[in-house]
Amino acid sequence: MKVEKRWEKIEEILSKSGSLSVQELASMLSVSETTIRRDLVKMESQNMIKRLWGGASTVAHETNENAHWQDDYILNFKRGVDTKRALSKYAASLIKDNDCVYLDAGSTTSFIPEYITSHNITIVTNGINNFQVLAEKNIRTYVPNGYINFGSSAIMSSETSGQLANLNFDLAFLGTSGLDEYAGFTTRNEHDAALKRSVLSRCGRSYILCDHSKFGMKRLYTFAGTDSVTLITDQKPDFMVEDMILVDTE
Repeated sequence: MKVEKRWEKIEEILSKSGSLSVQELASMLSVSETTIRRDLVKMESQNMIKRLWGGASTVAHETNENAHWQDDYILNFKRGVDTKRALSKYAASLIKDNDCVYLDAGSTTSFIPEYITSHNITIVTNGINNFQVLAEKNIRTYVPNGYINFGSSAIMSSETSGQLANLNFDLAFLGTSGLDEYAGFTTRNEHDAALKRSVLSRCGRSYILCDHSKFGMKRLYTFAGTDSVTLITDQKPDFMVEDMILVDTE
């Protein structure tokens, strides 16, 4: 396939999917990943696409990423509230007195502060929706530096990940955009993925809250495998997750 034809095909594929990884594009076009990376560099220089970490998106998709993410966040926040509360209540019960806890931004983890009853704890969080309840409960709270991604109500940047890489947590509660049998736990933002990886590398016990509606969903960036964290969920997925806690949401 000639270069020009391949570029047209890449544009066509991205216009339908929004964003894809280098590996996915290489597989779909039956060329090497090196060829795709070279194509993406040249295409971006002509403002045909927007390169992402490990992939690419349409220019329009990148421009509207926050708007799309905000729509998804609002929709996710409203969906399955009773289930999210049940998972969050269980998660909060795992926090012991004097613990240092990382609390992720997310439509599920944002309910955890309401159920915290332990004393003398320290919370580190990038979720701006967590601030008010933590303040009302007079819980010692630290917030990392970074910019506010209004689409996800989260603080994130490359600097944020660096700060968290120097901290130590007794336990962490993370959210996820999807759980796939092969890709593991994924998110759509590279800074969010890097932040989560930093936390997991510094944590004694790590939990990911994920209800069954996200099973089988795969976003661009993987931040954890199914064998490296404990899943707190409402249903058992039809694939292997090494460590899992099923919560009764009735």
